[in-house]
Amino acid sequence: MKLLVKIIRTAGLILFLILLLLAGGGFYLHRSGVMNLNGLNSKLAAELFMSEYNPFRVKNLTLKEAAQDTEELFASFERVHPDISANIGKAEYERLKIWTAEEVAKKAAGGKISVRDFAYILYRSAAALGDGHTRIYWQYRPDGKKGERLFPPFLVDCRGGKFLIDSVNQGLAGYEIIAVNGKDFRAFIKPILDRIPAETAAYKGRGFARMQAFWWDFSRLLDGAGELKLTLRGSDGKKTEKTVAPITLNQFTSLGRTSSSGANGPNSELRLFEKEKVAWLEYRNFIDSKEEEAALDKIFREIKAGGFRDLVIDIRRNGGGSTNIGNFIFSYLTDKEFQQVSKLVLKVSPEALDMNSYYKKYSDKMGQNVDLPRHPQKAEKKPEVFFDGKARLLIGNDTFSSATAFAVTFRDYKLGEILGNETGGVPVCFGEALPMKLRNSGIKYSVSDKQFFSPKPRPGDDRHGVLPDVEFTDELLRPYRGDTRRFVMDRIERDRKAKAGTL
Repeated sequence: MKLLVKIIRTAGLILFLILLLLAGGGFYLHRSGVMNLNGLNSKLAAELFMSEYNPFRVKNLTLKEAAQDTEELFASFERVHPDISANIGKAEYERLKIWTAEEVAKKAAGGKISVRDFAYILYRSAAALGDGHTRIYWQYRPDGKKGERLFPPFLVDCRGGKFLIDSVNQGLAGYEIIAVNGKDFRAFIKPILDRIPAETAAYKGRGFARMQAFWWDFSRLLDGAGELKLTLRGSDGKKTEKTVAPITLNQFTSLGRTSSSGANGPNSELRLFEKEKVAWLEYRNFIDSKEEEAALDKIFREIKAGGFRDLVIDIRRNGGGSTNIGNFIFSYLTDKEFQQVSKLVLKVSPEALDMNSYYKKYSDKMGQNVDLPRHPQKAEKKPEVFFDGKARLLIGNDTFSSATAFAVTFRDYKLGEILGNETGGVPVCFGEALPMKLRNSGIKYSVSDKQFFSPKPRPGDDRHGVLPDVEFTDELLRPYRGDTRRFVMDRIERDRKAKAGTL
């Protein structure tokens, strides 16, 4: 009996260590950019990560198994998504289904297809829908032991729709990449961009930059490429050419960035500029919890106690989360009624009903779209530390999902000036994706089951992101050497002087 208890305890300890390693691995993959879970609530992120990096997973499929999974994928799209062809049209959607089946059959011509090749096809099929939340999640950590030269000798950043060299080697930092081997760079990496789920072109570019080690390896675009002839453009607008050779993964991961990704910073980072009386809050994820509410309340208490009259909320690196915490923040900024969504449409499906028991009331509407009730929001009691100064919002290409909803609410209720660049998400979009897994391959993916409409819809809200009142361009920031904080602080000072009549 004692031996049995000892065995059970040992097995329990081993299981705990395995789960701890999986969680640590997930954190590493997300932080290092191999796996991007931005824009997902924690429950969905955890569901999608489990067994993502599993060396024991199935490696090959028969053509029959791959065909079954393909049919299953598209069937779930049509069963769960409110309007699966909304962004591409019904004819294009049908062509996409045919293309996917043909590509799978072509790759499985020998009777089998690797899960990796199968996933590569499905990535494109899901991304072609133009819905940033409906996506494939099959990912892995590239193997540095192979020593394959599949990577360029530089890191890439994407800012303002431009691809820039973001590493210190080769003396090329800051140069814009125009072309590789005579081919426009965006066209050169098109096979990658075509597989990144996004609602805007800018968000696709950012998705590549965040996970470029994975994408270079997964796409094998540089496999056997030899030397790369780069066409570059400097900050002075002049073009130059440089020939470089591909490098290994280990060499690639040792490259140093010239700019910070901000991935390892705290969720809420408050900087108080005493002299200027400006509070600057960088907020990276919309986390819905009582602990987060307490942390935010503490921040607003600091702002109130210090007598700060200007508040900058920076969500340029915010990938989303929950709109509930957005409502909480708004309660400190406005005492008027507001709503982040004017209309919310649910596609009634078995998966949606299983995910949320509240929706079972719509079970007689199976397969149909229903409008969910929406009510304007207003704090029951005005917060003791309500901010009654002037607020500004900073947005950017990484602003996605619930962060985009926050930005469009800020816009529609005129809560202050918006600065930065177009958001990565669009105001009228699909979301609240449900986690799923294909039967044979085990490939995990998500499908949106709702459509969201902006508080006060404008033309173009379904085609482009929230646009800033003041766009950060190279020309605008040049006098400030690209420092957005210096520009914003100077703008605040100028506004104060103009208001006082001293400018």
